Amino acid sequence: MSINIAAAVKSSVIVAEPKMPRNKSGWLHIAFGTDAAYARHMGACMTSIILNNPAMELFFHIFTAGLPADDFGRLTELARKHGVGVQVYTLAENAIGLDEIVPGRFSTPANFSFAYYYRLIIPHVVRGATRRILYLDADIICVGKLTELATLELEGKMVAVVSDRADEVGKLAAKFGLPQYFNSGVLYIDVDQWCAAQVSERAIALLNDEAFDTRFHDQDALNVVLAGNTRFIDPKWNLILGKQGDCDTLETVLIHYAGTKPWQKFCRHPLRHYYHDYAALSLWGEVPLADPKTYREMRQYIKILVAEGKVFPALHWLVPYIQQRRKEKAAAGNIQLSHEREW
Repeated sequence: MSINIAAAVKSSVIVAEPKMPRNKSGWLHIAFGTDAAYARHMGACMTSIILNNPAMELFFHIFTAGLPADDFGRLTELARKHGVGVQVYTLAENAIGLDEIVPGRFSTPANFSFAYYYRLIIPHVVRGATRRILYLDADIICVGKLTELATLELEGKMVAVVSDRADEVGKLAAKFGLPQYFNSGVLYIDVDQWCAAQVSERAIALLNDEAFDTRFHDQDALNVVLAGNTRFIDPKWNLILGKQGDCDTLETVLIHYAGTKPWQKFCRHPLRHYYHDYAALSLWGEVPLADPKTYREMRQYIKILVAEGKVFPALHWLVPYIQQRRKEKAAAGNIQLSHEREW
């Protein structure tokens, strides 16, 4: 299988011309895959990068199946206000063979966005515009300078990566017979090498293989395909706090809110304030905290409220929790609720 760029990308728009001369080779190119639900969080990430790197020439590549007009307008204003490049690529429904992925193989937890798969098409689309591309998940905040990463030597490897969370990496590496296992939320990619080795095509082929036992979707596939062709770098470039071992947060540059998100009411991440600060500084304004949606999220929130001595707010969520649990269990074909101990 090959990736058909002409068929995959419906449109490509530079939303505003940057102030500096158009010499793309001297810029740091950064890419996101996003949808409408994550656009404001991506906006907070972009704002944090811009404010912490005022001297850098930045060009943002945004891959999406479509963005609301308001978000598109904010991106235009952001580019003009800060003199950065922003290009939006609207993808076709069947971009990069997503329609070929075996239906129903992958669960879609509340925090999962199908836009994560868009990272597989990014190197092919930007090839010719840049030799390197920094891919970032939208649930990341930058709190430092990216200069060191932008000038990093890949030492002949295809991509620079950071090891995944310490409590997961050992068993995940062993599962796939790998010496190491990385988190795919931050990828600094050598575009030509990636495309020449058909990394994306091979990852999609794995995902289409019913025999491929995967939990973390394309992250698992990329770890298998890129084995031996990755340069592992310092955790400060993809800090998943509390799950990746000790790290000096004063040296951290990219905070990755894997798991519970800082815009959720039940999030108690100790560094969640960085997200709220940059979200407030962005053109998306102060992002309201999101209510828990699934029954597991509601249960978690109730536990947190009780632990904090907020008994009455906890009781307020008890009935919605019971109703949502019944609804989800019924949808899963388990109408007769079990009485297993959950609390």
